[in-house]
Amino acid sequence: MNAHSDDRKRSLLDATQIAGGHNISTKSTPVLLVFVTAYLTAVVLTASYSASFISYLTVRNVNLPFTDFNGFLRDGSYTLTVMRKSAELEFFKNASARVLREIYEKFLLPYEDRLPSGTLEGLQKVCNSRHAHVTSINHLMFYMNQVNCSLIVVPDASFPSSLAFATVKNSAYKGLLNYKLQSIRREGFINIWKNYVSSKMKSTTDTPAPSINITDIAPILCILAGGTGIALCIFGLECFIKYIFRIVNSKATKYW
Repeated sequence: MNAHSDDRKRSLLDATQIAGGHNISTKSTPVLLVFVTAYLTAVVLTASYSASFISYLTVRNVNLPFTDFNGFLRDGSYTLTVMRKSAELEFFKNASARVLREIYEKFLLPYEDRLPSGTLEGLQKVCNSRHAHVTSINHLMFYMNQVNCSLIVVPDASFPSSLAFATVKNSAYKGLLNYKLQSIRREGFINIWKNYVSSKMKSTTDTPAPSINITDIAPILCILAGGTGIALCIFGLECFIKYIFRIVNSKATKYW
C-alpha cells in the first residue's frame, strides 16, 4: 500500500514538472503544495523571462567603437580635430605618451593648417561624418545646444586641464586674485562647480533614454495574447472531452 502511494505521488510530481495534464484528483496536502509551488514557479519564471525579453528588444544600448585613445588609434576609421592654436593641440604636440604622439602625427600634423578655428565648427563636423573632436568641458557645454545631433563623451579619452588668469607682469591685482581663488577653494565652490558640470555633462551628452509606447511592444503582446487564447481553447477542449467521457461512462455504468 505504501509503495503504491509513493508511485502515485512520483507520477503526479513528474506530470507537474513536465506540465502534463491528468485526471487524478487528490486531497493530499503535500501533493497540492507541490502543484501550487510548481505553478507559481512557472508563473514567476515566465513573467521574469518576458520582462527581460521585452527590455532587451526595446532598450537601446550604445556600443562605442572605441573608449580611449588606444582604441581610437586602432579603429582608424574616424578623423580627429582640435581647435587651431589651442591648448589641446599643444598637449598632443608635446605629449610624452607614445599613443598621443602617434595620434598627433597621423591625424593632426598633416592637417594642422586646416583645423577648425572654433569649437562649434569642430562639433558640427562630428554630426556630419565619422569624426571626433577634442575640446574642454566648458566649451562643450556652451555649444551643446547649437549642434543638430546628440554628442557622446568618450569615457576614457580625456586628459586634465587647468584654467588660469593672464595678467601683466608684477600686476597689482595678483595678490587679490590669489586671495579670492583660495577663498573659493576653501569654501568648496570649486567642488560644487565640478559636481554641477558633471551632472550637466551626464544629462546632455549621454544618449537619451528611449521612450517606449504600446506600439513598440505590440508584437510581443500579440504573441502573449495568442498563447493565452490557445491555452484557454485547449483547456476548454479538455474540459469538454472530460465531460463527454464522464457522460459516456455514467451511461455505461447505468446500463451495466
